[in-house]
Amino acid sequence: MSTRPKLRHTFQVLAERVRRRSDRPPLLVRTRELARLVGIPAATLRWWRHRLQGPPFIRTGPKSVWYSVLGVSRWLKARTVRTGETRKAARARARQSNLKFG
Repeated sequence: MSTRPKLRHTFQVLAERVRRRSDRPPLLVRTRELARLVGIPAATLRWWRHRLQGPPFIRTGPKSVWYSVLGVSRWLKARTVRTGETRKAARARARQSNLKFG
């Protein structure tokens, strides 16, 4: 028996438990949920994953992809351009946080 289906099931159960807690935001979200939250088409997120760009993701199976809310938050923060900041400075700041800046 492969451990992958068991791992995927465990991950899905964990994610469902997190979603049920209404007092806290979810720790992990799927592609469609992230697309809705951030306002980016799901197809763009899939393309970025293919190119290994965009927010960090967790692949738990061939078709099972999750995004950590904390990871996405850090990615968005690194991409935030401050008023008066040059592109070079923004890239340097993104490099410091070990995230790509596109």
